[in-house]
Amino acid sequence: MRQNAAHMRAVRRVIDDAPVPVRGYVVSAGAGRFAPRLARAIVPAAELRTRLAGDAALQRRGGVKLDAAWSRLVAAAAEGVAYRAAHATRRPAGADGRMPPPF
Repeated sequence: MRQNAAHMRAVRRVIDDAPVPVRGYVVSAGAGRFAPRLARAIVPAAELRTRLAGDAALQRRGGVKLDAAWSRLVAAAAEGVAYRAAHATRRPAGADGRMPPPF
């Protein structure tokens, strides 16, 4: 759950637009057992489609803001991939040597 919360904070920092809804689902693909306090936060994989469909109204209200937020996330992810590849070969992340934003 802490890892999920950290991921959500990183996403919020990247999109930098408070009205854009961010959901942090923890999806269970198996028959795991969770502490009672955590069980409410877990979405079984079989229920994920229904949960996402319920969020569709939020997506429709977001319109262009969601598109812009998604574009920022895609760009940050691409920088992260370049950074990891450069790190693996011990070369700077980009031609200018700058590092991607922290997540």
